[in-house]
Amino acid sequence: MLKRPCLLAALAVLLGELAVFPALPGMLRCLPLLLYLLFLFLHFRKNRLSARLFFLLLLFLFGSAVRFRMVSAHLTAYQETLAAFGRQRLLLEGTVADSSFAAGKTELKLRRCLVSSAYGSLESLPETADPKLRERYHRSCGSLRVYLDGSADCFPGQQVQVLGSLLPAEPATNEGEFSFLDYSRSLGLSGSFSGTALSAATGQGSPYRRSLQRLRRYLQEKLHSLAGEEESGVYQAILLGNRGELSEETQKQYRKNGIAHILAVSGLHLSLIGLGFHRLLCMLGLPLLPANLLSIFVILSYGILCGSAPSVLRAVLMLQLRFLAGILGRSYDMLSALSLSAIILLLENPLLLTHSGFQLSFLAVLALGLTEMLPMPEGGGLRGLLGAFYLQLFLLPLTLFHFFQIPLYALLLNLLVLPLFSALLASGLVGLLLASLPELLFCIFLRRDFPPTGLVTEGLALGARLLLSSGHNVLSFYDRLCAFAARLPGAYLTPGRPGLREMLHYYAALLALSGLLSRRRCSVRKAGQKREGNAGGRWESLLLPLFFLLFAAALLRLPRRAPAGLEITALDVGQGDGFVLRSGGRVITIDCGSGSNRHFGENVLTPYLLSQGIDSIDLSVISHSDSDHTSGILALLTEGELPVRRLLLPAAAEGDARYDSLRELSALRGTELRYVRMGDAVLLRTADGSPELCLRCYFPLGTGFVEDANRHSSGLLLEYGHFHMLFTGDMPKEEEAVMLQVMQTCGEFPDLDILKAGHHGSHTSTSEVLLECCRPEYALLSYGRGNSYGHPHRETLRLLDRHSVRILETGRLGEIRIVSDGERYEISAPGPKNLYK
Repeated sequence: MLKRPCLLAALAVLLGELAVFPALPGMLRCLPLLLYLLFLFLHFRKNRLSARLFFLLLLFLFGSAVRFRMVSAHLTAYQETLAAFGRQRLLLEGTVADSSFAAGKTELKLRRCLVSSAYGSLESLPETADPKLRERYHRSCGSLRVYLDGSADCFPGQQVQVLGSLLPAEPATNEGEFSFLDYSRSLGLSGSFSGTALSAATGQGSPYRRSLQRLRRYLQEKLHSLAGEEESGVYQAILLGNRGELSEETQKQYRKNGIAHILAVSGLHLSLIGLGFHRLLCMLGLPLLPANLLSIFVILSYGILCGSAPSVLRAVLMLQLRFLAGILGRSYDMLSALSLSAIILLLENPLLLTHSGFQLSFLAVLALGLTEMLPMPEGGGLRGLLGAFYLQLFLLPLTLFHFFQIPLYALLLNLLVLPLFSALLASGLVGLLLASLPELLFCIFLRRDFPPTGLVTEGLALGARLLLSSGHNVLSFYDRLCAFAARLPGAYLTPGRPGLREMLHYYAALLALSGLLSRRRCSVRKAGQKREGNAGGRWESLLLPLFFLLFAAALLRLPRRAPAGLEITALDVGQGDGFVLRSGGRVITIDCGSGSNRHFGENVLTPYLLSQGIDSIDLSVISHSDSDHTSGILALLTEGELPVRRLLLPAAAEGDARYDSLRELSALRGTELRYVRMGDAVLLRTADGSPELCLRCYFPLGTGFVEDANRHSSGLLLEYGHFHMLFTGDMPKEEEAVMLQVMQTCGEFPDLDILKAGHHGSHTSTSEVLLECCRPEYALLSYGRGNSYGHPHRETLRLLDRHSVRILETGRLGEIRIVSDGERYEISAPGPKNLYK
């Protein structure tokens, strides 16, 4: 490591940022930092580290921490400024940093933005105007992403004004849910803006960037005309970095099977293009210096053309350093180039560290660099297979953290996919050049449009289509390969999202094992393959099994563990209800729907289940037919990826057409369908000695159509040892009274620990009689922030307060988790607290 000062500096920058990263526990922030400082101090004392390098590393360490805090504080201030404007109509001014067009929409990145109310102006205000009115104009808000319908004629460097409104940017309030707020911050953006009108752009902008943007738009149109819609989308993704034309089905299929990396412009693409271009220049007889300089310029231009994603920036910087090493007559070192690229990117935008693309891209290249230090067989095929396996091991925790699943056959798929990818990339690139180059040269040198028809034009277009059609065969093969892999047994493992401590233990064990194997390799080389008398080698042989055992233990700790006892999670579904119960390895859902989130099943419910390591649902209970209680389960049954083994509907649902969709999808997916009425009970017995879970039904009384679905909501009492919780769906007060009569007839009223307040806290539910009879300690209210119904109603909140019932609100706390061992229970809210400002 001492031979690579860039690696030490990159580690200093990384640890400096982690030391002030608020989401990490204190131990995970401090321990690596202290070990690094101890390492530097010991080597400095032994004169292995020069004083200049020692103090330079300390400067990187503390400078990166300060830089991270400053950038984070500025972004937070900008976001608070934007939040003060709410959803009113605004005027946004800024300088275009980037512009792209896909799927009929324009996406702009504006920097140095000023936001103002779209009504009135600062100049029209009298001098005696309230200062709060002045704060509505010309407020600095950093960089924003702007979405516009249609094509916008503006270029990087120009000044634009956009009318529109801010897009909501709330944090993720459920585990596994994608946080668009955090994603925007990782790119240095303070928010997103939906534009309705763009005024004329002013200024000339950058001629260089203008030319690249026009070239990108021209190449997009060319690919549209040469290839089919699906093939054009794939080619635009792998050649131009534009994934906006890719179908959701294709992206999902590639991602689930572990080959989505070929759809992102990264090191593989840039190496093939950059090194190929460099070799072509050398074959044409160009001297090394101009060939390297031209290659640097082409790679930089291509990176900008592809949108400057983190993986693209990393690859561009590393390739430029490779060509720069050739100019300076120095040898190229992959780990040093990777480290210097990380330093440049993190000092420019420290929050890029939280971007999943940045993490996966840099860790993948780091794994490839470390592979070269491990003992590997000389044979190319076996060496490549072991290197790919090590890469998968290195990326495993991060893959689980972001995607929760492992495609079991991803390694084999990549071995089949990657050899053909070069042909796919070459066919797209050569075909595009063949169809475009003559036209571009004609426009550049003659400065007029290329003749639209003619023998040459038609011949070139035919040749380009033939080349792209060969790529079509490769893409068809990829699709068949993914479909085949998905049908294989155990195609996807779902360990869930690992904890940060488990990830740290895993990487510590893997790096320690890698270091020992590397040291052993060096010892073998020094001993000339003769182990006699090699004391170091004997110690390594003794330590190696121990290190393998430590790594195996860390690997087994990665999967998300099922909770001990009973765990109840109230998801923050927005306006609706959604509960996930886990006990004894069984999973039960109660309702799970949203009236405010149209993609609740895809964006909230499925990610949550996968993040917990849940790949199937044993029982799904539906209280009644309203979409804010059923939409998530309908989505699961429609997709069919997470099996629902049994579906429980209220008895009144028999013959009710409002439940036809649930019945049809259940039949399609092989889900057992049952109806529940008063007197029924669901028992889940466990083999580990923990209490059995019982769901006892007290309502509805029987079958028969009920026009108001709320009035046949299931009343279910959950019993787990001495813990009791009541679920009533949207049951009105009149039906609550009937349910209480049934409870009285059955013996006695339950002494509730938690009541799920009916109808999201509406005054039509949760009667005073219910509170007097059942005496709950807590009332859980599931509702959407700022909903149009006014839930929870003041009458309900006052009633709960009068009965000394403590209130839990998903609208304030986000996801709420209740854990019980049958005697006691604990309540926590893993998400961000106090979502109301």
